[in-house]
Amino acid sequence: MVFIGEAIPCHTSVPCPPANWPTMLINTRYFGTQEVDPQTILFFPEGLPGFESCHRFKLFHEDGERPIIHYLQSLDDPDAAFSMVEPSWLGLNYELPLSRQESAVIKATQDALLVFVMLAGMQDAGEEGARIRPLVSQPVVINPQTRRGIQLLLTREDFDTVLG
Repeated sequence: MVFIGEAIPCHTSVPCPPANWPTMLINTRYFGTQEVDPQTILFFPEGLPGFESCHRFKLFHEDGERPIIHYLQSLDDPDAAFSMVEPSWLGLNYELPLSRQESAVIKATQDALLVFVMLAGMQDAGEEGARIRPLVSQPVVINPQTRRGIQLLLTREDFDTVLG
């Protein structure tokens, strides 16, 4: 299984910046100014619903061995940052076939190992801590080989939730 916190390699099937390209400084919503290696940027050709003009993203997380929450930070809009969680943290697993169009967007081959994650809203629960509200019917799919992603908008007929 591939986890979102693992390195997403630069693959020859997509145009990658040369290895000697300098890092870039970006402003982030949660982590201030950060240095980003151009070879770690994720590309969402269609953007995300409601943020169609945001195509380039970087994954961030707080320090820790395997953090629960990751942040998908837009490089095109510093105010566009989204909390994400791996479905396995919540006992869920996605088993979804992608359409030809969806596969083409992220350049996924039939045997590609894809990463499914959920955008999640955080709600303060007072003394109990924060509550995570995942968007189960709107998973984000990332192809680690091409560093391309897409957000799916599922209907009830599209999926079964498998509790792990």
